[in-house]
Amino acid sequence: MKIILITSRVPYTLEKGDKLRIYHHLKELSKNNEIHLFAFDFEKKGDKNLESLQKICKTITIIKHSNIKKYFNVIIAFFKGLPLQVGFFYSNKTKKLFLKKISEIQPDHIYTHLIRTSEYVKNVNISKTLDLADAISLNLQRSSKKVSFFKKIIYEIEAKRAKKYENYIFDKFDNKLLVSESDRKFIPHENRNEIFIIPMGVNFNQFQPKISVKDIDILFSGNMKYFPNIDGALFLIEEILPLLLLKKKDIKIMIAGTNPPNKIMKYASNNIIVTGWVKDIAECYNRAKISVAPMRVGTGLQNKILEAMAMKLPCITTELSNRSLNAENNQEIIIANDKNEIADAVLNLLNNNELYEKIANNAYAFVRKNFIWEEIGKYLNEIIQNTKKK
Repeated sequence: MKIILITSRVPYTLEKGDKLRIYHHLKELSKNNEIHLFAFDFEKKGDKNLESLQKICKTITIIKHSNIKKYFNVIIAFFKGLPLQVGFFYSNKTKKLFLKKISEIQPDHIYTHLIRTSEYVKNVNISKTLDLADAISLNLQRSSKKVSFFKKIIYEIEAKRAKKYENYIFDKFDNKLLVSESDRKFIPHENRNEIFIIPMGVNFNQFQPKISVKDIDILFSGNMKYFPNIDGALFLIEEILPLLLLKKKDIKIMIAGTNPPNKIMKYASNNIIVTGWVKDIAECYNRAKISVAPMRVGTGLQNKILEAMAMKLPCITTELSNRSLNAENNQEIIIANDKNEIADAVLNLLNNNELYEKIANNAYAFVRKNFIWEEIGKYLNEIIQNTKKK
């Protein structure tokens, strides 16, 4: 089968969750299909990373918009009532390019990643899959409660538009995908139960437990440009760490991930390591004793937790994050929701070796059973192969 796949980022390098997801979908689908990739490159890194993608794609088309064009399209989207992120990625010129390439390639199926790219092919008469990934309207709504007054207004407007658009675009695609069951109930369409659940996975070749010196007590990892991660890291540093220091003066925290903002960088000290981008994030997990993901906003499934579990690190997270993961509390994960609960859970794990080993081993078995990219890819391929055109 010939498949055109459209994504809003060049899916390499794999420092962000959406890149990780789409790269592994590409990789697995390429085993049984001919893949033609269309990727927007606003980060201006695409040409450096094409070699890895060329191994799994028949053709690759990189799309670049000028800054003037991007923001002009956002203004148009605003007056049309569309989500601003849809406008940011849309242009009539690019749509003509898509339609021309579709005519040349004659695909059997079109796969679009996120609502950002769905506008280009919504009316194309070819079977289509839309990977919503998570409920973006819910993510924006939750984030709006944690940002400044001006950003709050923008987030609330965008959340309402995204919710309306999620309902509108639903019927334009034959298949809809989400990362978790917990996100599905927030999609506004009455037929949301038709959505297929395609979870995140783990690259077990990269993330595997190793015997090593553990010189970091707590690891928080993730794309540090992503607001829910910024909020979670600051919660750990500003509210949880002071409680830990009362009991353990030499405790060390590592904040690992690309593009940390100054509001996090300024906390670098003897107790706090802020790495920025790292070549192999698995090495950070390898140095850590515990993974803590004190997420207060956001949606979807946290890669940081899956990866830590694969490295046999006990994980502490909030009920909000575990809704998508559905791990068993006090068996496969530790759920703690406020700063006192999280601090107590950290100290308990550090001081209770029996509990530490139980959570670590159960977590490892849990993730090995449920989050294997190869199995996820087989299911995704089956969905696409069996698509019935509406």
